[in-house]
Amino acid sequence: MSETFEEDESEDILSAVLRVTETVKNADSYDELASALALRYAAREDFDRAVEVADTINDPYTQEKTIADIAVKSAAAGHEEGALELVDSLEDFSHQTTALSQLAVAHAAAGDFARAVELASGMEDNSSTLAEIAAQCATAGDFERALEITETLDLPLYRALALSRIADSYIKAGRTDEATELLAQARDETLEIDTDDERASTRAEIALRLAEAGQAEQSAEVFAQAIEDAELAEDAYREITLAQIAVSHARLKQYDRAVAVTEKINDVYVAADTLATLATIERAEEGREADALQLLGDAYELLSEDEPEDQKEELQRWRALATVAVRYAEFGEHAQALKAAESVGSVNDKSRALVGIALRSAEAGDADAALQTARAIDDNNYRVNAFLQLSRALISTDATSEAGFTTLLEAIRHIEQLERPVERVFGLAAAANIYAEAGRKEQTTRLLLQALTECKLINGEFEKASALLSIADAYAKAGDEPDEKAKEMLWEISAV
Repeated sequence: MSETFEEDESEDILSAVLRVTETVKNADSYDELASALALRYAAREDFDRAVEVADTINDPYTQEKTIADIAVKSAAAGHEEGALELVDSLEDFSHQTTALSQLAVAHAAAGDFARAVELASGMEDNSSTLAEIAAQCATAGDFERALEITETLDLPLYRALALSRIADSYIKAGRTDEATELLAQARDETLEIDTDDERASTRAEIALRLAEAGQAEQSAEVFAQAIEDAELAEDAYREITLAQIAVSHARLKQYDRAVAVTEKINDVYVAADTLATLATIERAEEGREADALQLLGDAYELLSEDEPEDQKEELQRWRALATVAVRYAEFGEHAQALKAAESVGSVNDKSRALVGIALRSAEAGDADAALQTARAIDDNNYRVNAFLQLSRALISTDATSEAGFTTLLEAIRHIEQLERPVERVFGLAAAANIYAEAGRKEQTTRLLLQALTECKLINGEFEKASALLSIADAYAKAGDEPDEKAKEMLWEISAV
């Protein structure tokens, strides 16, 4: 790096991060920081610098993934030629494929289907991407092109999925006869799908569309086939595939069938999560609130009666109970939500549940209950997170909300009491983001200066660079640059 460059860029915040990053000795830690920093440069559309930093990453996989991500950002900024050069430079097939797929799908989303197909055609394994492009064509009403693309697909799985999704667009256009014809073709394609779980999930999607097209009898037949396939699948896929089928029934308001499928699920945690999802879907239908609450109660009872066999299952149980607790809050059952949260034995999962309950209370207009719940959180970091999220929710609803800014001030007080300076920096940067979103520039600047002051107290170089990145993100979100005082502090913090 030249002396001229150092003089010109020494007070830029990302350059400060780079100087600290260069002193990190652990290779994995360095790579994590360098990847994050490269993507920040890409977000600024400084793609040359982004690649320059990415090239210093030690681990080949991390390096190529970072360059692939830079390529996607470059193309999105209108620099497709340079993006494709970056993609061509990649040696890892998976990263090349992922990047090209994202570029192609982005063109399809923008309506440039010819370019999307051209890019996808350069991929060795392109069926998934072409199926997505075909679906985008149908969404745009270009059914002829969508079907032409589908005919080029090599794999029956993706032909079936593409036909199903094109049929969905026909249904939305009121053309159910064409949709039914395509779904019959998709159904035939499933006969060639080798794996039980993929065949089951594809048939479940087709069955859902058949019902939407008014073909109830055919839909029931295909659902039955999907269930048979799912029960033949390997254990790792059997449960989640049955859950998908149950949810599809619920979306069709076939709640009894949804519950019957859920009863086939052996894994108590998947079953409980599925029941909670069914409850949420059913509650959205007018007049079904009591039935939905009963389903949620069934999920809670299932978990309450469970006796985990090992630590892994115990952790799954805590996570599932935390999810049910938040769902109770969504249903307006605050007392039951708190009861469920109290039954969670993991500090992290219990805290996560209480954060969710507090937010749902705020969304329901009960700010007092929300604040009371947040204050009951034992873990300091989760408590800070709760107050930050509550303040954002209140302020986003009303930019002049006194309760919102009072809550944000309470969050800042909790942040200032955190034990480690790096945690205080992350918290202050997050609070600054909320002020920035509300257009409060003075408070944003003050908090970021406070965060920089805390950075001086951080000893580890990895933590220091990570903290500076969070401050850089806050400045970027505010659309602002460090003032002279902040630049002086950055130089002091990052000087080697």
